[in-house]
Amino acid sequence: RMVQESLKVPARVWRAVFESRWNREGEYSAELGRIKAPTLIGWGDQDRRYPRSEEERLVAAIPGAWPVVYAGAGHLLHWAEPARFAADLVTFVEGLGH
Repeated sequence: RMVQESLKVPARVWRAVFESRWNREGEYSAELGRIKAPTLIGWGDQDRRYPRSEEERLVAAIPGAWPVVYAGAGHLLHWAEPARFAADLVTFVEGLGH
């Protein structure tokens, strides 16, 4: 239902909303190297919002980041691949104790 309702909004409106949000939040890429917490980075190879280069940039900048690529999935991995996403998340969290 959420997807059906959001399709009623023109793409130009969604783009303006998201661009405004990101512009307001600021640029934090210089701080990525200070992240000390274990970080799972999931990326769908059909993501239209963020290209692979963005995922690679995060992995390179965050010490010890654990990247997972979802073939055929877009930006919302928990919707596109809920079972796999949950399994990867469990594996990631369980591995923190080792």
